[in-house]
Amino acid sequence: MLGEYLAKYHPECRVVMRVRLGPLTAPTSDPTLTPEEQRFVGTPFRRWADAMCVEGRQLNVIEAALIPQPGDISLLETYLHMVDVTPELQDVRHLGRQGILVWAVDDPYSRMIAVRHGLQVVIYKPSNFGEWIAKVRANEKRTSRTGLLVPSDAG
Repeated sequence: MLGEYLAKYHPECRVVMRVRLGPLTAPTSDPTLTPEEQRFVGTPFRRWADAMCVEGRQLNVIEAALIPQPGDISLLETYLHMVDVTPELQDVRHLGRQGILVWAVDDPYSRMIAVRHGLQVVIYKPSNFGEWIAKVRANEKRTSRTGLLVPSDAG
């Protein structure tokens, strides 16, 4: 999904996928590790952004999901701030930043909150979306239910 989206909407971008974010060391780092071991192990503060792409003078930080989750919003906001403390991104810190959420399905409530927080939301259905839905349906173990939390006769 992400690759298709990037090829279609950001074809001229310099893209890096699965970008590690955050400081290399933290106050809780194990002092017995060598610097090389510490970089390999990372810290509890390191996170993974789905993709980053530089377009002109803007750094786009992108999170993608077939089905949106409200937590995607706070993750992306965190990732935007973590650019400043990520040594590997020193050369792009000065660029303007845009957080982009790419969802295959629209969630109007989450979209509203994301936009209020200055994030861009793009609804993009990948070419394999129908196949994915069919596979998910085939693997469902329980029927979905919507109902009252309180029995109707409790009234």
